[in-house]
Amino acid sequence: MKQAVIVACGRSAFGKRNGALRNTRPEDLCAQVVNGVLKQVPAGLRDEIEDFVLGCSSPDSEQGANMARLVTGVAGLPYSVAAQTVNRFCASGLQAVATAANTILSGQQKVALAGGVESMSTVPLKGARYLPNPDLLARDPGYYASMGLTAENVAVRYGVSRERMDEFAAESHRKALAAQDVAFPHEIILVEAVADADGSGEIRSFAFDRDEGIRPDSTAENLARLRPLFRAGGSVTAGNSSQMTDGASAVLLMEEGYAREIGLKPLARFVSYAVSGVDPAFMGIGPGHRHPQGASLRGSVAAGHRFDRTERGVRFPGLGLHGRTGLRHGQGERKRRRHRPGASAGMHGRGACL
Repeated sequence: MKQAVIVACGRSAFGKRNGALRNTRPEDLCAQVVNGVLKQVPAGLRDEIEDFVLGCSSPDSEQGANMARLVTGVAGLPYSVAAQTVNRFCASGLQAVATAANTILSGQQKVALAGGVESMSTVPLKGARYLPNPDLLARDPGYYASMGLTAENVAVRYGVSRERMDEFAAESHRKALAAQDVAFPHEIILVEAVADADGSGEIRSFAFDRDEGIRPDSTAENLARLRPLFRAGGSVTAGNSSQMTDGASAVLLMEEGYAREIGLKPLARFVSYAVSGVDPAFMGIGPGHRHPQGASLRGSVAAGHRFDRTERGVRFPGLGLHGRTGLRHGQGERKRRRHRPGASAGMHGRGACL
């Protein structure tokens, strides 16, 4: 059976909405990350990429058309590199990796590029023209509920307290601060960001390689002083939620036999992928939801695959804390679980997350 492996990867530093990356077009940002990833492998592999799968949760305005194809053009990839843009909202980047990996597992391709991008500074949160379906909105408004409201719903249903959410968020920032000068430099690709206009008519740029969302002064005590944002008397605040983010990421996948044949050492192997649909008013409980597709993951464990680290990227602590309650873990899993920050520290870039 074919095996899909990741041989190169990287991301931009993540910027706050209307922060350092506010003037940088998303296709320009993503193209720089793509080229940074491809610099990690022999130059000739650029010509062997068969498809580029890009996740983007708001493919509108500057992120419109077929964003993936535009990125290949800006990055200078050959015309022969096909491209597709996929949208599974916050899992768009993960879906892009899964789609690319599955083409390798099926034997259709040997080399594929996948990634994600999001510019929340340039694209409105709900798109340029928000027009919900009136019948669906009246019948089942959960389909249009904001993530903040769904986090409130999850917190109430599963008994996640405001105190636990603030503690989770503070710990996320603490881990991010510890990783900023140790782990992150190995994954961040320096990009040239566009600076504000100075009246000269020239486009000025500056180097950007440091995440903007980490708050060194975040403590549970400080966070407890903030007011709820989405519901009176609620638990979700600006302090225990992830920021709105600009960023991009990419990975190069190959058929394992071919990668080893040309002397590349795999960084990771793609084993399985599963999705689960739940009541949209309680978005975020999917990872803890029992679903038939999970059998593929359980089968991977039974086949002898060992997962040295498990991570959950959640934008709101209530969703991560629910996951801890709803999922069943083997002995020692807590020690292996994410030793780096969660999304509360600004690591949640919607489509840019892999």
